[in-house]
Amino acid sequence: MQHWFIPALVMALMVSPEALTYVGNAMGLLGFNAVWSLLVALLISLLTWRSYRVLATQFTAPYDEFTGLRAVFGAVPAITLPLCSRVVVWVCAGTLSLASAGYLFNEVFVLWFPNLLFSFCLLGSILFLNLMGPRVAERFQVLCVTLALAGLLIFVVLGLFTPAPEASSATEAYIPPELMRLSAWLTIVWLFVGVDFALWHRDESGDQNLLPAKSVNLGMVIGAVVLSLWGLTAIAFAPMAKLAETSVPHMVMARLMYGQTGRMIMGAVAILGSAGAVNALLLSVARMLSHMGAQQALPAVLKR
Repeated sequence: MQHWFIPALVMALMVSPEALTYVGNAMGLLGFNAVWSLLVALLISLLTWRSYRVLATQFTAPYDEFTGLRAVFGAVPAITLPLCSRVVVWVCAGTLSLASAGYLFNEVFVLWFPNLLFSFCLLGSILFLNLMGPRVAERFQVLCVTLALAGLLIFVVLGLFTPAPEASSATEAYIPPELMRLSAWLTIVWLFVGVDFALWHRDESGDQNLLPAKSVNLGMVIGAVVLSLWGLTAIAFAPMAKLAETSVPHMVMARLMYGQTGRMIMGAVAILGSAGAVNALLLSVARMLSHMGAQQALPAVLKR
């Protein structure tokens, strides 16, 4: 299972509820062109990671982001940039993903259970698993992402054998505003932001002075392929206008495809994706702070 941890880490944000919303909205706004947007974003991310690996070869010690930033920009930017970006993302993205999971659990599974209480319970469970040790948290990461991907693939496979409704996106004339189309192209790039999680993790096999290569690339490619297939299935079963306008396009698609059963499957996928995203954020940001602390790079208030 350790072999699959890095790909699961890279795909963590790609299977989160927010990512499913971005892809669903983009499919509604761009149609098949959203797949090209995904491929362009994938290429940019692959080149970015390639640049990280080339940069890492310039250092004799195991490379991390703080080392590279300090060598290029100096100590102050090397400290402030990671703290002001990733810690903020950790708090904001983690909170948003937990809130989405609580909302879905309340709306799809148990109506009487408070959504914020479920969010707090999920966060507490993930924190407990992380306190049990990195191996437990890594196995949990692989499990969440694998099940979330399997759920999306279920819709893709079943879509091949299920006739699409007559009032599908293929027969609907929908021309969104150009500004919305442009925003769809740009937001797709954010799906691959989790690739930088691998900066603070290494494959057990291989040179510790180098960043992982094949496992990171594999994670990005698998994520892009699965999301593309799921997006194409979505526009086959849901009107493009509805996918573009709703804040939960994945749930709309699942309901139109298989009713309440589809909603429950997609709800489970989104909750698992949320758990995987929060777990990845906790693992990676904590590892980043640990690396910075080991190099005496943290402000005194964070060392206490």
